[in-house]
Amino acid sequence: MKTFKQLCILPLLAGLAGCVGIITTPTVPVPEVDHAQFVALVQQAPCAAGDNRLFVIDQRYVYWDRGASCPDQVQRLYGRSTGALLCVHGNSPNGAYTNCSVPSVRGLFQVILNNRDRADLGLGVSHSVVEIKMPVQESANLVFRTVVQESFSGIREPLNVIVRDAEAWARLWARHTAGRTPAPALPKVDFSRSMLVAVFAGDLRGCHEFGIRRINLVDQRIVVEYEDRDITPSTICIAAITNPMQVVAVPRVEARAVFRQVAPQRLEFTTIDRTPYSRIEEPMSVVIRDAQSWAALWARHTGSSAPAPVIDFTRNEVVGVFRGVLPNGCYATEIKDVYRIAGDINVERVDTEPGEGSVCTLAIVTPAHIISVPRAGGSVTFSAQRRVLP
Repeated sequence: MKTFKQLCILPLLAGLAGCVGIITTPTVPVPEVDHAQFVALVQQAPCAAGDNRLFVIDQRYVYWDRGASCPDQVQRLYGRSTGALLCVHGNSPNGAYTNCSVPSVRGLFQVILNNRDRADLGLGVSHSVVEIKMPVQESANLVFRTVVQESFSGIREPLNVIVRDAEAWARLWARHTAGRTPAPALPKVDFSRSMLVAVFAGDLRGCHEFGIRRINLVDQRIVVEYEDRDITPSTICIAAITNPMQVVAVPRVEARAVFRQVAPQRLEFTTIDRTPYSRIEEPMSVVIRDAQSWAALWARHTGSSAPAPVIDFTRNEVVGVFRGVLPNGCYATEIKDVYRIAGDINVERVDTEPGEGSVCTLAIVTPAHIISVPRAGGSVTFSAQRRVLP
């Protein structure tokens, strides 16, 4: 609504005094982006505890960045609400695509896609870019990537630690590599997106299988479960002292950490199918406990009317992991382990992805791994590790 105001000029010069009328238009406040609805959108999506980030741009747009730990890695640009989806970038069986319902923002979106790892998304000082801090979720599984895992360490006593900054990481690395000539290079970590979880077993004698099994968010805490399994009775070992250790990277979470040593009971499983070319194009993990559901899943997976492999569901159940559509042959998935911890069954999967120097086949893939495992009943959880190819 326009308003009329009177402007009076002071008599600085002779004969130049008086008042004139001007019309002004009041400033309309720019509506704030509703952060809560975007946070809820991310938390309800697959890979909710993965490498997800939200950015508000100029109080006009919201960019949702799904990182490498999320199977689909689809990037999205919204207006001020979750119902205003403006642009999407992802992969399909026909290759990478970028679709924008509003052509005028395509250029902005492309700049963002090209500069995802920069704090300002490549937009510079002429734009306001503010990251929405994601709250800690309860009962969420954190995807982790092994940064280093070795049998010998300069740290000779048991130690469990969370590392959230570069200075602390450099100090820990110096302790771990003490006495080595030349000293190994410090692995690079982007602490704006990630943090490190490190476990050191200290001095051990014999053969041990040592490492992190899963990392969960429970009751506003990071719960790190690790195993130290003495495999000396089943393995020929050199009578030497080792100091096994593992450091993994997970999405950054500001929460207190609790470390728990566990003794998983492993379950034998049989691979039904492992392929880079499933017909199921969305990321998902499934547990099947009846023949009808199994037949439906197999038909979706193969795109065929051929009968599904026969499974005795009185004794077994089927577990499947599907990564969705990905851009090249370096992407894969594998169920590495199935084990029972405190009554629950955990399925441990390893998702492979290309590194900076990887040479990959130029083919759109939809990796999947389907297994049968003895029927255990109860709840089944999935933990995931990322493996980056050299």
